[in-house]
Amino acid sequence: INAEYGIHPSENMADQFHWPPLESDPQVFADFATKLGLTNYSTGEVFSFDPDMLAFLPFAEPPKAVIACVRRMPEHKDTDKTRGDAATEVDFYMDQTGKLDNACGVIALVHSILNVPDMILADGSPLGQFREENKETTPEQRARSLEEFTAIHELYKETAAEVGDFLFDPD
Repeated sequence: INAEYGIHPSENMADQFHWPPLESDPQVFADFATKLGLTNYSTGEVFSFDPDMLAFLPFAEPPKAVIACVRRMPEHKDTDKTRGDAATEVDFYMDQTGKLDNACGVIALVHSILNVPDMILADGSPLGQFREENKETTPEQRARSLEEFTAIHELYKETAAEVGDFLFDPD
């Protein structure tokens, strides 16, 4: 038993969390984005923001969005949440709630897609439906909506299951 995190090693993540962690891998995110309805896009992994390293990215034009996987250190949790500029305007923003326990990756992906107008969603897609249903809602209401948005949640769990059951490793 990992007492610090309350995880039993014999149990898989789906049993421990409502939204189990999604592996931070460009192909996993790409597969999930396709399931959500994103069309005509490509993904790649950024190893450094150094201009020489960015030159190796396999894109003909600059990326439309970047998702950074950064582990929040417990001792900095309170100060991390105060960073950023709340006055920065975006088209779509949502909060993360306790029920969306490990959905930071999907929330980052949703932010990345819905804040870039020229990213195309297929007609009737789950993310397109979510966007339409939440156009006029607050960030908190959007988070509550995602908690119960079955189409996205089922695709998320399906994607997490495709890459395997992971035991929680805090290191």
